[in-house]
Amino acid sequence: MEDREMEVTPWLCLHTHETKAKNVAGLKQRGTLQMQRRSAAKRATYTLRERRACTEDNNVCQQKVEDRHRKYSYIRKTRAGGNCLYHAFGFSHLEALLDDSKESQRFKAVSAKSEEDLVSQGFPELTTEDFHHTFMGLNERVETQTSVANLLVSFSDQSTLDHLVIYLQLLPSGDLQRNSKFLEHCIQGGRTIRELCQQEVEPTPKGGGHILILALASPAG
Repeated sequence: MEDREMEVTPWLCLHTHETKAKNVAGLKQRGTLQMQRRSAAKRATYTLRERRACTEDNNVCQQKVEDRHRKYSYIRKTRAGGNCLYHAFGFSHLEALLDDSKESQRFKAVSAKSEEDLVSQGFPELTTEDFHHTFMGLNERVETQTSVANLLVSFSDQSTLDHLVIYLQLLPSGDLQRNSKFLEHCIQGGRTIRELCQQEVEPTPKGGGHILILALASPAG
């Protein structure tokens, strides 16, 4: 792998040696690399250039890079921008499902019901249905054991990617609002959970913090 393919930038789609993307507890640690123009790139291993990105006197940074190198077998650089969390999570999870037909069926059932849950919470039925249709289409491709190459093609289609990102924003928004009593004391600025979702979760592009990651992982099971 040439150094130029490993430009250091912000977010990545990392894979553990067990390749279990459903382990979203470690999602926040999944790095600080960004992607080129596609939402997901080919697999890449760690290079010396990435390790040299941290200055020699920055021991904390170096330790984080080495720890990531030990934990993960490979990376995929993701497109730069506020939606890189959704790009990384969406691709990583679907890729892992290619090797687990039982989990793929379970996730498809959960995904199918998610539209009904969102509409019952007051999300617009027509637009929610449209975004959900794209989301389920990707699930069905995984269920038919599509190749990783075909999944990469799907994530390179801007329309598909936009619809996926929006639906992956609706899912945590719905989860946060369903569990508002549990989370309301974590919100700063005197905002309600609904206000937080309108300002920080549903807008696109928008970065994600710990609360958003927990909410995104919850609907995924």
